[in-house]
This record gives sequence, C-alpha cells and structure tokens, in this order.
Amino acid sequence: MNKKIISIILATFSVVLIMLTVKPEKALASEPGFTVSAQIPDNQYDDSVSYFDLLMKPGQSQKLNITIENLLDAEKTFKVSPNSAYTASGVTEAYDKYNIDKYSTAKYKFSDIFSGPQTVTLKPYETKTVSLDVNMPTEKIEGILEGAINVVDINKGESKLTNQEDFGIRNQFSMAIGVILRESSTEHAVPKLKIRQVRASQRNFTRNPAILVSLENNQPAAIGKMTIKAKVSRTANSKALFTTEANNRSVAPNSKFDFAVPMGNQWINPGKYHLHLTATNGIDEWVFDREFDVSFTQAIELNRENRSFWWVWIVVIAVVIFIVILAFVYYLGYRRRASKINIEE
Repeated sequence: MNKKIISIILATFSVVLIMLTVKPEKALASEPGFTVSAQIPDNQYDDSVSYFDLLMKPGQSQKLNITIENLLDAEKTFKVSPNSAYTASGVTEAYDKYNIDKYSTAKYKFSDIFSGPQTVTLKPYETKTVSLDVNMPTEKIEGILEGAINVVDINKGESKLTNQEDFGIRNQFSMAIGVILRESSTEHAVPKLKIRQVRASQRNFTRNPAILVSLENNQPAAIGKMTIKAKVSRTANSKALFTTEANNRSVAPNSKFDFAVPMGNQWINPGKYHLHLTATNGIDEWVFDREFDVSFTQAIELNRENRSFWWVWIVVIAVVIFIVILAFVYYLGYRRRASKINIEE
C-alpha cells in the first residue's frame, strides 16, 4: 500500500481516537435556582410595574418586603442589600454596588436611608419574606431616589479554570428588584448632561485604545432610551478620525460615567484634537464640542499596542540600528585617523 495513503489513514484514526477519549468539559450552570418578587404596598405610585415605585413623604418610615424562593434541593445563602443606581461602563444603569460614592453625586443614597445588608439562608425549596426599613430624609427631596434591592446567591458556585495561572471564573447569580422613591406625583425633575473631561486612554474599561469622555447627569432624574453619537477629528470642521454610536442606553440619576470612543487600529499623533458629541432620548438633546490634547507620551502608549502598524516599528527599529551602525563606523574611522596621526608624529 502506498505510504502516503497509510499516513492519511493513521492521521484520521488518531483524530477519531482523540475525539473519543477527550473528556468533555462540564458546562457551568446557567440557571439561578431562585426567584425574587416584591410585595407591593398601598402607596405604590405606578400599579402597572412589578417593582417598587413609591410615593412617600419627608421623614416617612416604611418596611419594604420581598419574597425569595429557593427552587433547588440544596440550601442556599443570599446577601440582600439596598443599592443606589449608578451608570456602569457601556452606559447602562446598574445596582450591584452598595457603596457608590465614586459613581454618584446624589445627596442621599440608599446606604443612607435604608437598613443595612442582610444575609438570609433558605432550606431546599423554602420561601422567605425579607424586610428592609427605609427612612426618608426629613427635608423635601426633588426628583427621585433610584436603586434596587439586590439579591446575590453567595453559595460557592461551580468554577472554571482559565488558561491564566491562578485565575478562574465563578458563577454567581443575582437578581434585583427596582426601587424608585418620590415625594410628588406632579413635579418631576428634568435630567441634564454635562461634560467633565475628555482624555485619551490605553488602560480603561474597554481594554483598548480609546478617547474617554467623562459625562455626568447632575439631576435626580433618570435618562432612558438614549442615543449617543461621537466623533473625534483634528479640528471642528476636519474629517472625522474616530466615530462611534450607542443606542438605547440608560443613565441613572445623579451619576457620572465614562463614554468611550474606540480608536480601533488607527495611528494617533500627538497634538490637539476636537470632540463633537450629541446625546438624545427623543425629548431632551445635549450637544458638546470640546478640544483636548494628546501628549507625545500618550501617543506612544496608545500606538504601542497597535498591531496593524507593526511595519512602522520595524522601520523605526531599522532606522535606529542604521544610526547606531553609522555612529559605530564613524567612531572606528575616527580612531583609525587618530592612530594614523599619532604614528606619523
């Protein structure tokens, strides 16, 4: 039999053998195994929603009750915490942090007016009611206080090792019940965006070179269904270098956040740049124009990770090597001439 045919048969047999002997990796669980629901009180402002939207008075105290049901044949432990809303990376509202001073400018946060976090253990298939106390500020508040009661399953979940040493991913399920607290059914605050800073950054939440625009909603009103468009150019009227658009975004009341304009694989030079950004939710619109600088050091850092311009680095290295060789040759020639002069003398 032809040696080539034998090699093909052996290779095919090896592949089949590997497929039969490799043990499939166990998939991580994809179901939380519990449910959470709100017990809606009489002072609910909007009866059409399943979360808390409460009309309250200054100084009013009230218990908010939620029901947690364990759906599994195993004991589960939950951390229940009242968390203020903040605007996360990607411009979405999030409720997973108890302390949010870094992200919020609200005068009152849920950590100020609610009772603290609780730990609750449920037996297999058990249902429990958990109560949290809320005490409204004595002074009248404008707009809304927004957040959620966050319920996190803190049992040790299945873990999966990655290809990074001493690093793994662990499943941890959480559910949140939204909470809106308001003191007026007729007076509503109007959201307002303002721009705080524009800067170029290599180390950011996108993990890629980007222009970061720091924005802030400085009013006690949320912004939903928002579209953001941004472009970066050398000057206000020149061709756009980097552009991006984000649709259906949401911004929490009194929150600050970064919006990223990815640079992609484009090279950036040091110097002055212009940002033009528009944001609208169909009712309100905000337009920003801002100049910013990219320093020489920043440009090097941003371009260093750009693999599309590997040839530039080859050229730079080649030029450096050429200059070093030229200097070395000149040095050798200089020493020869100096030696020759000494001999003649």
